[in-house]
Amino acid sequence: MTPAERPPEPLEPTADSPALDDPALSHEEALVLNYIARNRAKRERRRGKRRMVVGALVVSACLLTAGLLRSRYQGPPIATGIIEPPTGGPDARPAAVTPPASPRTSEAPRPAASPVAPATPPVASTPAPAPRSPSPGAPTPPEATAPAARVIDVSYQPSERLKSVHTGDAKETVFELFGTKVERRNGSLVQVEGMRLRASGRSARHAQVEVAEVRITDAAAAGSLYWFLFGDGRLIAWGRANEWPMAAARYQVEIEYEPDRS
Repeated sequence: MTPAERPPEPLEPTADSPALDDPALSHEEALVLNYIARNRAKRERRRGKRRMVVGALVVSACLLTAGLLRSRYQGPPIATGIIEPPTGGPDARPAAVTPPASPRTSEAPRPAASPVAPATPPVASTPAPAPRSPSPGAPTPPEATAPAARVIDVSYQPSERLKSVHTGDAKETVFELFGTKVERRNGSLVQVEGMRLRASGRSARHAQVEVAEVRITDAAAAGSLYWFLFGDGRLIAWGRANEWPMAAARYQVEIEYEPDRS
């Protein structure tokens, strides 16, 4: 037998147990009947307490609902005016009856309307004077003319910059040295033309060769054409236009370029 199947422990019989008065029952049967009777009595008492609690809650809810409905639908108290008897003679008029105060009229008094300012009379507009026509003998003023645009002169690179050029210089360094610039000379703006890339090809020593041109003012003429040969991004040689055929044959350059000798 497991602990869950153990029979309940016998209880001591009480004096009011009906099973004790029956001599036909054994002592064990009387104890069982007494236990059942006591459990039944406990359940009845618990049910009675629950009924009382539920009844109290229902009554409280009903009273609360009735109070809320009454306070919601009940109108304001009606105030009755008191009529005073006349104190004068037979010609005396009866006293005025004070009407009950209405809940809608118990609002805050409205502010008094501000006095309206008198309207300002319209001011008559003065017509603009008509333009006077010039007299026949009066001189006509000259018309305003826009300032003339400044003309920028074109110049060439100075020959002194050739002293800063060396074989093996980077192509970016040479282009920066002979770049296009705008300078002020003798009170006027002068644009100095910069170096331009003209052609590209290849040679026996370099995978890529490039030729750039720039005009330089030297002892021979103002604006002499100079070419600059670059191989793989580095300066190989430079010279005047008439020196290009010798340089192309010397460095075995395969490029479609012919300098302008004008």
